[in-house]
Amino acid sequence: MNPSDFHHLLTKRKTFFCYSGPLREGVLTAISESLRTGIKEQDIENKIQRKIFGIFIEQAQNIIRYSVERPTDDTGVGTVALSHRDDGILIESINAVSDESANYLDEQLYEPDDDSMHEAGEDFAEDMENLEFNLLEDKE
Repeated sequence: MNPSDFHHLLTKRKTFFCYSGPLREGVLTAISESLRTGIKEQDIENKIQRKIFGIFIEQAQNIIRYSVERPTDDTGVGTVALSHRDDGILIESINAVSDESANYLDEQLYEPDDDSMHEAGEDFAEDMENLEFNLLEDKE
């Protein structure tokens, strides 16, 4: 696909943010501020903006943790994009995973138990606190 076709595809899909490539926590922190600005420029209420941002962070961290493409131990390779839809915002995340991880994720996605749901919620809350702290630290 040539660059013009790619641009046309993103425009047609109403994509307002897309990152593709190596991703680690430092890169995530850097692009998070840009994303935060991009989300604020959309006509979306604050509560929904925070949810979109949180889901984006979770998806990006999944790339960092689970992608089998690993240029370094703390870096995963993948793509995350946000696009407008008539009924809201579409958040897409793409990365290659090992067969073992794919089987585990299938089990978690299709048969979550109460303990795993509670643990995932705690992990997400902790990740958001750490990210907010890192973003505040970077501004000082």
